[in-house]
Amino acid sequence: MRNRDWQMLGLAFGTAIAGCGGGTPANGVADVPDGAAAITDGVAYFPLAVGAAWTYRISSPTATTADKMTTVEALEAEDGMNGPMAFRIRNEALDGTNINWEQLSGTAIVRYRQHVVDASDNVLIDKNYAPSSVDFDESEAHLVAAMSWNETYLETQTAAPAAGKTKQEFVMWTVEATDDVVTVPAGTFTCIRVRRHHSSSKNPADEVAWYASGTGKVKETGGGTLADQTRELVSVRLP
Repeated sequence: MRNRDWQMLGLAFGTAIAGCGGGTPANGVADVPDGAAAITDGVAYFPLAVGAAWTYRISSPTATTADKMTTVEALEAEDGMNGPMAFRIRNEALDGTNINWEQLSGTAIVRYRQHVVDASDNVLIDKNYAPSSVDFDESEAHLVAAMSWNETYLETQTAAPAAGKTKQEFVMWTVEATDDVVTVPAGTFTCIRVRRHHSSSKNPADEVAWYASGTGKVKETGGGTLADQTRELVSVRLP
């Protein structure tokens, strides 16, 4: 598929998703009715389109609270050459910035690559995932409360000093709720709550994320390098 076709496809996803949430008012906060029903047709919980941006208030017991952004910057080849087409997503945190290359594959949003960068965008860590790492799965079977499943993939680092280091990752996913009401600075949302347990890490950690239909991630706990950061949505802009 040509690059222009991929761009139009990504924009079509974003347009359809924004419509599901009732539009985006001038203040940049998505207007999603409380109690909105889950949407399983298309990418409802994880909108991807160039220009989409989410502002999160991030807090941690070990750092100062600050507002940071997650931005979909471009649609491009994952490796800059012949790799799969993917959305380049800049994800700011309290302890640094990740740049991820992600795309819709079937019913799941998957990650092919991640760069950990410094303030000048110099690559500190480069991770490749084979076949890919799942960020969110919208298959009908995985949008059911109490459903659990396992994921396995290989993570390979290509940047010095850990170049060539490969490890196998094991992840257990659990849908804890499908109608969890959560209030964040952006408002009150009815969400699906998903737990992602990394059992293969040196320090096994749990990330719990709340996703609202037509809006994206509303809240997350267990993020950051110390797994102690909490994200709460302040505003969202969907093209």
